[in-house]
Parts: sequence; C-alpha cells; structure tokens
Amino acid sequence: MDKYPESVKALHDAGHEVMNHSDAHPHMAKLTAKQIIDEVNRCSDKIEAVTGVRPTLFRCPYGEYDDNVIGTVNGMGLTAVQWDTDSLDWKKLTAGEIYKRVSSKVQPGSIVLFHNAGCIRPKRCPLSSNTCSRRGIRSCRSRRSCSRVTPTSTTPAASTPPPHKKGSLANGSRLAEGETEG
Repeated sequence: MDKYPESVKALHDAGHEVMNHSDAHPHMAKLTAKQIIDEVNRCSDKIEAVTGVRPTLFRCPYGEYDDNVIGTVNGMGLTAVQWDTDSLDWKKLTAGEIYKRVSSKVQPGSIVLFHNAGCIRPKRCPLSSNTCSRRGIRSCRSRRSCSRVTPTSTTPAASTPPPHKKGSLANGSRLAEGETEG
C-alpha cells in the first residue's frame, strides 16, 4: 500500500476488489488480538483512503493463522479467506510447471495464489481463460462479478474443501503442513 498507492487505485478503478493482507506482513498467529486489530486497521485505513472503500476480506500473510487470528478478524467484521491452490510462482518454476500445478488443483470456487513479484505472471501463464472456462472456472475481479457466475457443471470437484470448522477460513481450507506462501 505504502509503495504503490497509485497501483491500488488503478486496480480499484478497473473494477477489482482490493482487500486486506496486513500492513507490515507479520506472522499474525504470533500477535495478540489487539496487535491483530491494529495491524488490520492500519492496512484497511490506507486502502479506504485511496479507494474510498473499506476492505471486507482479509488474507493472512504466509497463510498462517490460528483460532485467535480468525476470531479477531471475524470480530472486526471482516471475513478471513485463504487460497486453496498455490501456484508456487515464487519458486521460479517454469510456466509449464505452474500450469500443471494449478490446472491439476483448481476447481470452481478456488482461490489461486499468484504473487505480484512472482517470476511468471498470470497473464503469461498458459493457464488460459479458455482452459478454465472449459472446466467451468472463471477468474473474477470481485465477489459481485463472481456472484453472477453460474458453474457450468453441477458435479462437485473431487477435492471439495472440507466444511467450515472453528478456525477454518471462508473457503473451508486450512494450509497444508509444510506449505507456505513464500
């Protein structure tokens, strides 16, 4: 936010939903509830100052969270979300390796993690919109645009996330052991 407010504004103006990922990118599970609130509010305040819209979703840095983080964030009126498909683009995989990894895991409702500093940007990754649309998957700029999408298949994916549990995130996922954001 601090380094590129004009980029955040441009994304917002293009119809993308800008959400909170923290102000200083700390390990949230190591913070107290007060520290979590302060951290999240600092970022939300900055986003709102630039876009005019206060974020309603929060994604933990490094994908690390616990019940305290989720309870605190939800108590602030935000919804905590987590990716269920990590492109691992930060590992400097080839576009083909990223394609194989993402296309084998992605399903309707998936949140795919790409990094803005990753070596392969989603636009250059061969996981094209045609490939996704053939599988009933669509990229969305905001929840509003996604809410208008009707899946092309009613068959549940083989790897449907588990139901929501205490400490689980909005998409029902939990970070796999040993997996990190990078």
